[in-house]
Amino acid sequence: MKYFPANFPRRFEAALLSLLTLLQTDWKEFPSSKRYDWQRLIRKKIKNEPYKTLFEGRMPSFWWLQFLLYRHERLFDKRFIEHIHTTLIKTKIRSISGIVPLTLFTKGEACPFNCIYCPSEPNMPKSYFSDEPAVMRAIRNNFEAFRQIESRLIMFALSNHSIDKVEIII
Repeated sequence: MKYFPANFPRRFEAALLSLLTLLQTDWKEFPSSKRYDWQRLIRKKIKNEPYKTLFEGRMPSFWWLQFLLYRHERLFDKRFIEHIHTTLIKTKIRSISGIVPLTLFTKGEACPFNCIYCPSEPNMPKSYFSDEPAVMRAIRNNFEAFRQIESRLIMFALSNHSIDKVEIII
């Protein structure tokens, strides 16, 4: 079985591949490499049937497209991949220095103090907010360091960030 990220909607794979194929046919007439322009082009394509019903009226996530470009690289023209590659980077500022920050959470120990400013949520180590993205990733991976790092690096790669240099924040 091939690897799929846990939150990748496998039911959309065929529709996403056909959307990428459609974009590949139009990309030469569409010289812009701006993210907003590509979003407009994708919206224009999915307004029409059958994409409107296939994606349940939502805009497909760029990392879904990036994942399928990695997975089915041989189906697409290299120049098309290079052209769309820079567009698919989400939050370029995150890796502009060349170093990608990765936050890691350890399973917290019980704290005997009852400080007013320190959050204490049920089933959560003291001082962690359960709605923070890094904490949610830690919960999803049972606070295992290796799995947290692995899942975050996969998402960085799918967001088209270079993962050559990583700063781990514990």
